[in-house]
Amino acid sequence: MAMPQPVEEEEPPTIEEIWEHTPSYPGFQVEIIDGCLVVSPRGNVRHARINYYLHDLFVEIARENGWCLCHELTVRLENNRDRIEPDLVIMPPDAPTFGDREVFGRGVLLVAEVTSRGNAVRDRFTKPRNCALSGMPLYLLVDPVDEPTAVTLFSDPSDDGYRTIERVIAGEKLRLPAPFDFTLDTASLR
Repeated sequence: MAMPQPVEEEEPPTIEEIWEHTPSYPGFQVEIIDGCLVVSPRGNVRHARINYYLHDLFVEIARENGWCLCHELTVRLENNRDRIEPDLVIMPPDAPTFGDREVFGRGVLLVAEVTSRGNAVRDRFTKPRNCALSGMPLYLLVDPVDEPTAVTLFSDPSDDGYRTIERVIAGEKLRLPAPFDFTLDTASLR
């Protein structure tokens, strides 16, 4: 009688492999946050309007410095291999990339998020912590879910998160450190 042969079990796919093979769906974004696959709807009209004005606030300084303003760009965080898709990414044209779909977080100058009800906790706490651990210099949060709308700049990344957090109410001025070195007028972000 022949002995049964052991069956080789296939290794389950990694979260990165699942993310890479997840098709894009109109109106949704797919990210890896804290090692979990997160599918969330894109923002509403107010979110889109704030994102437009946010982009507009950085156009001049980006042109002066030759930086790129990007939307729907995946940022790969090296510390935990998360993939996030911020509302706005500002980076130099020679920022290091991973393939043709991702830019490494260490090469990004600033990411900005506009919260919505479904992602407020991740945008306020999880993403800033992970961006800091990845060495991203600046994380800007526009929070229209908060009443009144708040704008928060996280800077000076460390192994414990961002050391400096400055929060203003939309309409107040917010000073951005180098390499931006300018004051952001947040009035249009209400």
